[in-house]
Amino acid sequence: MSSVAIDVPGEARFVADACCGGLANKMRVMGFDVEWNPHLSQGEAVRQAQHDERVFLTTDTKFPAASKKFFFDIDYVLLGSNNPFEQLFEVMELFHLQYEERRVFTRCTKCNGVIHTVTKEEVVDQVHPELYKVKDHFFRCDRCRKVYWEGRVHGLFIGQLKAKAAESEFPIQ
Repeated sequence: MSSVAIDVPGEARFVADACCGGLANKMRVMGFDVEWNPHLSQGEAVRQAQHDERVFLTTDTKFPAASKKFFFDIDYVLLGSNNPFEQLFEVMELFHLQYEERRVFTRCTKCNGVIHTVTKEEVVDQVHPELYKVKDHFFRCDRCRKVYWEGRVHGLFIGQLKAKAAESEFPIQ
């Protein structure tokens, strides 16, 4: 299935199996909706994908046979690489997903919730006092309440993404 483009109505949403945590993290950083829980069995993750009408992402080469045996009616992608950046580019190509800088860091890397801007005062008790002194802009996940701030991680990720894209000739500006 990973060799053909897949059209999913609206914005594609995903569930990644336990082996795809690196991919899930990178997709979340880019603003894509990816549920991932390393504690779920593959069957539980598949049921979540079915229930939520999401595409299941896996590297398990036995999954296609298992899906037929257990009659899973699910859209899935059997990823061809174990490298999270290569997996990311594969999923982006299959689903015609585009890199949009405005979407980067709009999803929580911990739980996939949506991140919103909050006032500095709203997080005074949630961040280290020294950090509070030097940062003016904070963001918080609407699901798990994790607090984020602008820092060097954003630039490092974008740099890594663009370097890996250039290496694999994937079109990212």
